[in-house]
Amino acid sequence: MNHLRSLIPSTPDQILLYECWEKSNRLSVMYIKTKISVGIRGSIEQHKNVRKLLKVIDEQLVTSDKAFASTLIMKFTSLKLTDIKGVREHIMEMRDIVAQLKKLEVEMSESFLVHFILNTLRLRRKVNDGARRKCHAGYSNPKEASE
Repeated sequence: MNHLRSLIPSTPDQILLYECWEKSNRLSVMYIKTKISVGIRGSIEQHKNVRKLLKVIDEQLVTSDKAFASTLIMKFTSLKLTDIKGVREHIMEMRDIVAQLKKLEVEMSESFLVHFILNTLRLRRKVNDGARRKCHAGYSNPKEASE
């Protein structure tokens, strides 16, 4: 019970300090809420204490970061080299995803990245070679046909 008494402002200085803190806290909460996008606002609990509000926002961001990291990993592993974009663009896009993952504290070694990219390029070459063989198999050499 003595602990609770120490929380109640009793002297004029304590009352003034509490009022200043209360005003600062209220303004901080209002400012933070204006900076949160409308789409996210509903998922964050309402708090009147700025410290609790920041803690909830931080927890929400950790969850969002994990979901974003999973999305980036799925994008990285399913990225395919196409004829529309060349090898250079393909490699740059993969490196960009790795850089984004690094910011989210998902580390990927340089050697793994090199091997993974080389494997995606080999897969593309095998697919192209197979398609080329099928295409050429349908055509015969005119010299061979006349003999």
